[in-house]
Amino acid sequence: MRKNNYEFDFQPAKWLPVCDPEVLDYVRNIKREDMEYTNENGYSVRVVLDPTLMLVLDVFHRIYLSDRDDTHLTMVFPNQWPAAYQAIAEMINRNNVSCRNVDAFAMDEWADEDGNVAPLTYGAGLGYSFRNHFYGKIRPDLRPDVEHWHVFTNENKGTGVYSSIIEEAGGGGADVVYTATGWP
Repeated sequence: MRKNNYEFDFQPAKWLPVCDPEVLDYVRNIKREDMEYTNENGYSVRVVLDPTLMLVLDVFHRIYLSDRDDTHLTMVFPNQWPAAYQAIAEMINRNNVSCRNVDAFAMDEWADEDGNVAPLTYGAGLGYSFRNHFYGKIRPDLRPDVEHWHVFTNENKGTGVYSSIIEEAGGGGADVVYTATGWP
């Protein structure tokens, strides 16, 4: 039986921040179980092939618990993830889960060359997607006031301003931050 595993030797692109073949070989050979851990503060790192399902389940579960236990929940979300956001909204709607205790924050937003943040009317905007594909898909009787679904604007883009809003809403910070890497 023929094995499909074979070597493919190549030199990394010169513009990459790390090009040392020994470092790259070391990183390629790290086992998944060595990348997963829980630190002393209870923060856990897991590696999954497709994080979408995990994100949807975790977000829904946390919102459900905040409704059931009547506790405040502050969440920070990556953009843009319309399908995941619509799935969460659908689960909220089907299960009649109130988001009354939720403060949700979009992680980032596009800006022009002068630092002007894309308006919420910009269809390719991250705030537009966050508000329309997530908040806007939650039934009106289950969603909080729109002031609890935060996005970057020209008014809150100053150094530390958005972070201060998160700290204030969360009583010291966010309860959970979901993050993702962009195309770079």
